[in-house]
Amino acid sequence: MPFAVWRLVLLVAMLCLGRSGVAEAREFHQQFQAAYLINPDLTFTVVTTRDIEVLTDQAVAEYGQLSQTYSPDFETLTVLEAWIDQPGGARVTVPAASIFTRPSAASRDAPGFVTSDTRTIVFPQVERGSRLHLKTQQITARIPLTGFNAILTASAGGSVAISATFSAPASVKLTWGRRGGFAVTDNVQDGTRTLSVQFSEDQPGALPEPHMVSMLDIEPMFIVTTLPGYEALGALYFAQNAGKADVTPAVQQLADRIAAGRTGLAAAEAVYDWVAGNIRYLAVWLDPDAGFVAHSADAVIAAGYGDCKDHVVLMQALLSALGIRAEPALVNWDSRMTLLPHWSDAAFDHVMAYLPDFDLYANPTNAYARFDALDIGLSNKQVVIANATGEIRRTPISTPSQNRYTFASSVALAADGTLTGHTRIGMAARVDTSMRRAVADARSPEDLASRLIALTPEGGFGGMRTPDPRQIDRPFAVEGEWTSPHGVVMTGETPAFAVPVGLDFLPYTTFRQYLAADGQRRYPIIIGAAESTWTTDLTFPQGASALSVPPAIALTNAAGSYAASYASTDAGLRVRRHLIINKDVYAADEYPELQALLYAFIDDARSPLLMTKP
Repeated sequence: MPFAVWRLVLLVAMLCLGRSGVAEAREFHQQFQAAYLINPDLTFTVVTTRDIEVLTDQAVAEYGQLSQTYSPDFETLTVLEAWIDQPGGARVTVPAASIFTRPSAASRDAPGFVTSDTRTIVFPQVERGSRLHLKTQQITARIPLTGFNAILTASAGGSVAISATFSAPASVKLTWGRRGGFAVTDNVQDGTRTLSVQFSEDQPGALPEPHMVSMLDIEPMFIVTTLPGYEALGALYFAQNAGKADVTPAVQQLADRIAAGRTGLAAAEAVYDWVAGNIRYLAVWLDPDAGFVAHSADAVIAAGYGDCKDHVVLMQALLSALGIRAEPALVNWDSRMTLLPHWSDAAFDHVMAYLPDFDLYANPTNAYARFDALDIGLSNKQVVIANATGEIRRTPISTPSQNRYTFASSVALAADGTLTGHTRIGMAARVDTSMRRAVADARSPEDLASRLIALTPEGGFGGMRTPDPRQIDRPFAVEGEWTSPHGVVMTGETPAFAVPVGLDFLPYTTFRQYLAADGQRRYPIIIGAAESTWTTDLTFPQGASALSVPPAIALTNAAGSYAASYASTDAGLRVRRHLIINKDVYAADEYPELQALLYAFIDDARSPLLMTKP
């Protein structure tokens, strides 16, 4: 995770019932109980009990072992009971040898990333119909900076019963929120406040949907926290990082060298480009509270690496040296598109920079993103600005005009069916991030070009020329040549073929992944606002001409628009296609209009034209 909300490891991994995905049929029956005893200083003890009946092979694989992550420096985790009841009635106790404690997966991602451990209980002889029982006690002797936070979720896939209590002195200021079928009673008696939470629902699974929003946007959820609000989280982050972005002689010297006399927005862009291009991503911290604390700007310069907090603190310091303000902005950088039902430190997993003088956001952690080019995972998201009082804002909505993709190709068809093409592709800053990454990750531009062309109906081979993808201060454009032997089968008196695709990062086939078999969606779909134009000049062999072409199209609906035209030229045919997708995310009831738009494009691109044989 770019920004460590470490408490989520305990709360979701331990308490999330079922998986974040969904399944074809009911997979399990599960009963979950949790009893929290919260002390006045917010240290706490929680005893959890899970009873799971596994009904499918998938559930056997999923629940045949249960894991829980904790921080041994200040937490103790004890397995109180662990057994399995077989379908025939026999009970098998989990032996001590089947309980493993290892460094957590997160701690292996980077040197010293976290100090957490994961305890895994492996149940023996699990089969369909087995009933798994696990009871644990966890004592937390130190609360992180954000106070006490807990989340309960219920995923689709089976029947789930949740029963949880949160007991604390009445002086402890707990607030809570919920979504879905959680029932909550809130009582105070003899100076103790007790929240009793119940949830029971039979949820037969449903097939997952391509490009759906995060299940955290959909699942029933209960949140309890001592955070007074998101503003407090921003103020806390600000206080913990006081002095980290101070302008030292090393910072001033580097800032002056980067700016090279530039001021204002031009200087800010130069600083962003330098940080994004020269500080590699790596998280190194040992204290869980350091998930909210960056290293100093001097330390980041000396190391040449850091996590998202470190990228932002260095950008803050360099901009400050040039008289430009910058503030950290806490955000979630993923497929969650709606707010949690209540404020929580789990709402954010990333930090980027907010420049109030220009009212813009910059994400220097992404080495392939140009200045002020937020990708789909950062657009239209709530952010918390980390300043003295904390401030809630929202990132800009992504619009089609900010996501332009322009494709121009000239293609010559030879009498033997060979296609030879020349392609030029331009793209807006928000679009070129993924293209830059694709070029950077390829073994060579020629290899990437040939792989792209191999996926087209005509196939073939080619090469491309691009700027250095890491030079994010330069617009990114692609130019290349390709050839497709036997690209058109020249049989009969009137060969039929679709307009060749050639070297295209965004061919029509890409959009098939957004189609639903029955034309319906249960969940919102993430596709991305876009304005894309494809122009192809097709030259026929000497003596040949177009006999018939697909009809022109002009479709506009609530999802966007698609237009296509076919015009004869002296040498052949000019084809122009223009697709506009209005927004990033479409609700399930908006999907039919989106699918109609996509089918208009796909059907048109696949429609054959007839040519007289040369």
